[in-house]
Amino acid sequence: MKKLMTALISVGVLLTGVAQAELDNPGGIGGMESLRGASELETTRPADDFKKVST
Repeated sequence: MKKLMTALISVGVLLTGVAQAELDNPGGIGGMESLRGASELETTRPADDFKKVST
């Protein structure tokens, strides 16, 4: 009985987390959040090119 309750609670917590993530960002484009605030992936600068080292 304890295993069943633990499993149900775990599934409930997982589904709650998924629902909250979808409500926070319904578009689903992704992004990051830091102490300076939220930053969507589309508004961040592109990655730097790697330097080629000739040997």
